Amino acid sequence: MIDSFRVLLCGVLIGCVFASGCEDPEKKARYVKAPLETGDLTSRIALEHAVSEARTRLLSVHDSQLRDSLSRDIGQAHSRADAAIREAEQQRAAADERQEKQQRASAIALKLERERKLAKSPAANKEAVISRRERHRAAVATHREGMRAAVATLEVGVRNSLLGDGTKVLMLRNPTQQTAGFELRCHTVNDVMQKTFSVVIPPGGEQHVGFLQGWCGNFKQGERCEAYVDGERIWQYKVPF
Repeated sequence: MIDSFRVLLCGVLIGCVFASGCEDPEKKARYVKAPLETGDLTSRIALEHAVSEARTRLLSVHDSQLRDSLSRDIGQAHSRADAAIREAEQQRAAADERQEKQQRASAIALKLERERKLAKSPAANKEAVISRRERHRAAVATHREGMRAAVATLEVGVRNSLLGDGTKVLMLRNPTQQTAGFELRCHTVNDVMQKTFSVVIPPGGEQHVGFLQGWCGNFKQGERCEAYVDGERIWQYKVPF
């Protein structure tokens, strides 16, 4: 009788130990967070799947404090990844719109060039050829002056990155009716690193520059960008403190 009671008591104690969730917090945290740390979080479907898997694993955590802490970590990881996805979506939409405008402008230019060739008289004399060349040079010069003026008139600023880490995204807006095409040379603090971008902003258009366009991360305080047209610096912008 006494032996049976001892066996029963030992079983109860062992059950209590397992029920209390004697677990290694560090090992448990790695297990719960694994889907968010090793998974592909670049799409909403993949992100939601990873978060769902992490929360499912969270149910296996017995310690309430550890469970609450891990729940907060999962929520923060979800917010950061979601912000990065929204940033990428906005940049892709802006890039698609710019590409569409450029394609329309190229199609119009090609049509005008074909019409010009059809309208050209095969019997044009030397004087007419010289005149056309002069008009072409004048048109090119006028275009370049207009381009330079458009670049000089650009509205330049920054906005906070959606990543929420204090970095900035450069914003360039063209308020004129002239396309602004130029080289954008960006420098880190003390010129440790620099990169040159070829930028074309249509009339009334806007372009953002950050890590999605090839800069080393987003912009930080003290970094600067310069606009050049035909080797001439038009303006310089320094990310404010």
